[in-house]
Amino acid sequence: MRTSAVATPFLITVAAVVPAAPTKAYASEVLEFAAGAYAGQLFRITVPAGDADYVANGLDDSESVRDGLSLAVTALVGSVDGYDAGVNPSNNKPTLIVADLSGGGPFACSVTGPVGTLTLYPAIAAPATTGTILGPTYAPLGSLRVGSAIAGIQGYTNIADAVPGRVRETDSQFRARHQIAQRGLGGGSPDAIRAVILADPAAGGGGARFCGVEYNPTGANPDAFGNKDRSVRIIVDQFADAFTVATALFRAKAAGDNTNGPELVVIQDFVGDDQDIYIDRLSDLWIAADIEVVKASDWPTTGDPLTQIRQDVADFIEGLQPRNIGVRVTDLPIALFPTGMPRGVESFRVRLGQSVTQGGPYAYLDYYPAPEDDAVLASVSMTSRQKARAQIADITAILV
Repeated sequence: MRTSAVATPFLITVAAVVPAAPTKAYASEVLEFAAGAYAGQLFRITVPAGDADYVANGLDDSESVRDGLSLAVTALVGSVDGYDAGVNPSNNKPTLIVADLSGGGPFACSVTGPVGTLTLYPAIAAPATTGTILGPTYAPLGSLRVGSAIAGIQGYTNIADAVPGRVRETDSQFRARHQIAQRGLGGGSPDAIRAVILADPAAGGGGARFCGVEYNPTGANPDAFGNKDRSVRIIVDQFADAFTVATALFRAKAAGDNTNGPELVVIQDFVGDDQDIYIDRLSDLWIAADIEVVKASDWPTTGDPLTQIRQDVADFIEGLQPRNIGVRVTDLPIALFPTGMPRGVESFRVRLGQSVTQGGPYAYLDYYPAPEDDAVLASVSMTSRQKARAQIADITAILV
């Protein structure tokens, strides 16, 4: 090692802990290893609040060790937290960010573990950053990954869920949307209700990032979707404020219409009386995929093509908007890159699994196109109340 870019290097013949120069954030990479490879070994990140320890068990791989260290740092009492940063886009190593976003200033940090398994280097973490990609779009933590574009920079990632944006409007488009939202007040139509729920709270809206609306105008009690007669159900994202949304719904729905959902919110009407408003939340449906690939003559000879397939499939599923279509096997970017260019795959088989719990257990469908040749039966069906989610740990890809 050397103490500067121009210093004479010297050799260290024993394991040593070399703290990084104090900064406001650090990135720690975990050497990729299979489940159980370091069972019983201690991994540690030391921050001002103390030691954040994680002892690997027989099922832990590099990604679960990263997750465990991230949680251990956050669990310490102090201003420093750990964040899952996905994988380093430059070398595909599982990475976590250790940062103080409260404005506490630089702090010392070091890592300890089996030789060569943990790497620490300075990073930059900002509490809020505006992206240049037009929205709306869903970007869960770790999904915005960009490789090195500047000398000395390893890569970029988001350490928290990105807030969906909106495509920039012209003045006339803004006025038209505002008029629609105003006409929706008390109108009760699904489109008007959705416009109000998505509107800014400052304008009397619900401030939700996502809103789906189901309406049962008939006397069926309940209807095929479980909605009471003459009622409305709104499905909003998990981050929406319940009271703000419920208040906006009361103003937007037609007088006399009931509401549906598992979440009860008590608000006050215009004369001060209590009103029970029910709302529903968008739920996550976690998707797993097992992929078998037969490579063609133009199969890439550099990099890690199978890991790239896994990441592309996970990113594709994460990017799907809530809808009734579900996750279709024919849409997955396996034979083609997300750009539509071929990636050197002669043929493939894939099976999908689903679970309401992150990490499973998963209920798997049959492989497509054999033995199941019907793409519809091999695809995961969903409702508009569900959001497809995926993590690369649950996507496998092998050559056959």
